[in-house]
Amino acid sequence: MSRFTSRGGRQGMMAAALLIALPSIALAQGSAGSAGSGSSATHGQRAVSKDTQDFNRHFQMISDSLKLSEEQSPKVREIFESEMLKIRQIKTKYKGSEDTPENRAEIKKELEELRAETHTQLAQVLSNAQMTKLQKMQEEEEQKLKDKQKNAKDVKSDDQGGSKGP
Repeated sequence: MSRFTSRGGRQGMMAAALLIALPSIALAQGSAGSAGSGSSATHGQRAVSKDTQDFNRHFQMISDSLKLSEEQSPKVREIFESEMLKIRQIKTKYKGSEDTPENRAEIKKELEELRAETHTQLAQVLSNAQMTKLQKMQEEEEQKLKDKQKNAKDVKSDDQGGSKGP
């Protein structure tokens, strides 16, 4: 039986639900790894640094796209950071769990509740126009993710000898 992993192909549903927190995931990994000590950079520390850079770059893109004010930017960042921590808790909770319909449904429920909570918080900071634009951006990212997962699934099927025709 497959298990939930950080890179499992069966996490499409979870990945789609995480889209609102795309910038937050990298920061969570950065925060979790920053407590390490030692002078030489390990692979994990380099990955954390890259994840932090990815978060900052992605957040800057969102900030620019939404034209966040100096007042809005730290509030939105804080909302994403909080959501990211909660996502990490959910991932930790289900890490190693069997990939069953019941577990997938529970993960989906928890992520949908978190997404609704985040949406409510963002709506208190962003204008209606900014919220609409953010939702459109998220829908586009969801579609890209679905397309990418479908393509990966097709490639995997081809790699395993599955034939899809001429």
